[in-house]
Amino acid sequence: MSQFLGRYTAVIFTTIIFVVLVVSVLGVNFNLSFQTEANAEVVNIAGRQRMLSQRVAKSLGNVKARYESGQEFEAQLNELKSASTLFNRTITAFKNGGSTVSTKSGESTLSAVAGGSGLQAVDEALQIWTPLFSSIENVIGQLEAKKVDSASVSDALILRNLSSSQEYIDSNINTLLRLMNDLTNYTESIANDAAEQSRQIQTAGIVASLLCFAIIMYLIFGQLRRSDRAAASARQETTQIFETVDQGLFLIDRDLSMGSQHSRALESIFSTQSFEGRNFRQFISALVSPGDLEKVERYLKLLFDPHKKQRLLRDLNPLNQLAIQVDEYGQLRNKFLSFSFSRVLDDDQIVGILSSVADITKEVQLAKELEAETKRNEQQLEMISALMGADSDLLPEFLKKSNGTYQEINNILRDPAKTTADFQYKGDQMLALIHKVKGESAALGLGFISETCHQFESQVQALVSKPTVTGEEFLSLTVMLDQLISTNEQIESVFSAVLSRGRPQADESTTVSLVQDDTNAKLTELATEIAERQGKMVHLSVAGFDSSSIATEQKLDIVSLASQLLRNAVAHGIEPSLERQSKNKDVEGQVTLALYDQGNKGFRLVCEDDGKGMDFAALTQKAVENGLISKDESKSIAPGRIINLLLSNRLSSKDEADEDAGRGVGLTVVGDISTRLGGKVALQTKPSGGTRFTIRFPKPSIETQLNERVAQSV
Repeated sequence: MSQFLGRYTAVIFTTIIFVVLVVSVLGVNFNLSFQTEANAEVVNIAGRQRMLSQRVAKSLGNVKARYESGQEFEAQLNELKSASTLFNRTITAFKNGGSTVSTKSGESTLSAVAGGSGLQAVDEALQIWTPLFSSIENVIGQLEAKKVDSASVSDALILRNLSSSQEYIDSNINTLLRLMNDLTNYTESIANDAAEQSRQIQTAGIVASLLCFAIIMYLIFGQLRRSDRAAASARQETTQIFETVDQGLFLIDRDLSMGSQHSRALESIFSTQSFEGRNFRQFISALVSPGDLEKVERYLKLLFDPHKKQRLLRDLNPLNQLAIQVDEYGQLRNKFLSFSFSRVLDDDQIVGILSSVADITKEVQLAKELEAETKRNEQQLEMISALMGADSDLLPEFLKKSNGTYQEINNILRDPAKTTADFQYKGDQMLALIHKVKGESAALGLGFISETCHQFESQVQALVSKPTVTGEEFLSLTVMLDQLISTNEQIESVFSAVLSRGRPQADESTTVSLVQDDTNAKLTELATEIAERQGKMVHLSVAGFDSSSIATEQKLDIVSLASQLLRNAVAHGIEPSLERQSKNKDVEGQVTLALYDQGNKGFRLVCEDDGKGMDFAALTQKAVENGLISKDESKSIAPGRIINLLLSNRLSSKDEADEDAGRGVGLTVVGDISTRLGGKVALQTKPSGGTRFTIRFPKPSIETQLNERVAQSV
């Protein structure tokens, strides 16, 4: 503040003088306007005296003439009385000072005439007027008394007084008019003198004000020139900074408008020069999703809130890392940007936001490369760890079948399709195939394969959910498929190395290859993982999968069946803990998964949960929405038909798709495997009472087992 006063002291002081002069001139003008108006009123009143003297003479003559002729004279008498009274009151006010009737309305106060020709005119007029007014009052009194009592005053006396007054005024009227004219001229001269004085004062005030204003302008323009030179120097420095800084800098005001100044790097980052005056919300809306745009708006609003600490808001920045595409010389280039925002304060008030944009593409790419390398190393370690505990019989079978599945998917991808329906059908086929691989890999503890299969599922699901699909969009799936095939090749290589280092292999003399005794444990681990992802509490009772009577050609399918049913029970059947509490159930859901060896009758696989059961009405409605049945069929459809749809079509009891829900193909995979095993599926369910799947399938014949062993040896 002191620095400001020091720079502008002369301007401030001169401005104060200018304001005082202007106010003074206005005040004088205001007072003089009243004085001028009063002087004009005095002139008008003086002029009225001439008119009143003529009215007195005329009305007196009219009263005398009518009285002599015996006519009514009331109006003429009243006029005489009014005119003479007003003339007498006014001439007295000019002499002694006082009030009289205004020429406009109300009363006017007159000052006594001070001297000169005006005072002489008043005195001489009073000498003439005083006896005349006394005579007129006497006549008026006699006439009014005559009206009351006709005998009180004689007509001869009245006529004699009227004639005397008439003669007097006739002989003095010209002198009286001259004197009133002199009075009028005197008042006009007084008014003119006052007006001239007023003009002189106004002229002096205006000249002084203009001179003061000229001084102010001189000082202001001088200060502006100095300020312009300083501003030009500052702009040059700012320009040099903006030209050399490697970050994009710009200001955002409270209306979210981008400022006129920005660094050259900003143009390079966004490949455009159009920033000034643009709304930052509209500018950033082309770079982020609608959801992220709302976050940006809320964040900027918090930055303009003085009650929020800026250091606490830094971690909330939604634009720490933003991926964009920029058109550079006709080619789209991917970039990663990092925005940072700082408040701009003026007198502790937030007036804007300074935004800094950095191109962090190289840093992000390096971080991704490091992450990918780390992930590859972790995957290799996970692979080795998983293979060290893998079943030497199940793993080769899984690799063989999954490679076959990958080949089927590859054939589907290469199969030509023209319509959107064709592409969606291809997607449905691939979902069923890849979901089976996901279940088998999870059951074997090969989580790195299960995760890749889930990503493949997500990509397929996103494609088939679109209203229109093109063949080019399916190309991205080939990359993931190649990754799965490559993973199988790595597993085969690592597994062969593990076996060659002395891990015991299966006895070739054994007629039937046996599953190792850890399948039950792996299924238990799988149940725990699914429950944690679903946010549920589940206890699994598992038995029978470590049985030595399971043939090699069946064991992978059985494990796959078990894993699919287990996923279905945890993801679809078991309710969240709060929901179970509301139903007076134990917070921990119970799942039973058991394989029973029934000798010559084959196997019986049972998966039972105490969850919510199946809602056949909701499943029927979904079947109608998916076009699996008509609306008319839904009115009388049997539960068995719905079960068949669950096992053979993409019908699911869960709306959202996640890693465990199955994406509508989980039970379809169960149906496919059961058919391949020659089994039959039975289902029992009750609302809030849980669901029980029972699958019965025969054991393979001795001939089939021998053929399988020969194929493995080859």
